[in-house]
Amino acid sequence: GRYAEHLRPWLERIPADRLLIVRADDLFREAATTFDAVQDFLRLPVRHEVTLVPYNSRTQPPIEPATKARLAEYYRPFNAELYELIGRDLDWERGYPSS
Repeated sequence: GRYAEHLRPWLERIPADRLLIVRADDLFREAATTFDAVQDFLRLPVRHEVTLVPYNSRTQPPIEPATKARLAEYYRPFNAELYELIGRDLDWERGYPSS
């Protein structure tokens, strides 16, 4: 999405070191590690009882390659703007498999 335009007002009011940006991919793939990082950021005691329950786990039809390419092209400048804003590349250009 166009995250930078929604994140910028927060960063104008809150120092960047007071905000933690978590990739959903990281949360889904490494739930315990990501949750540990969130707890550490919030200065909470680290608890390891993390269980993510699948929600809306239906399989989706593959994205047509042409649609995927069009979306990637559309979002490329918005992603670049976000990466510049947060000083971090979220590696979204790698994308998701089209099949």
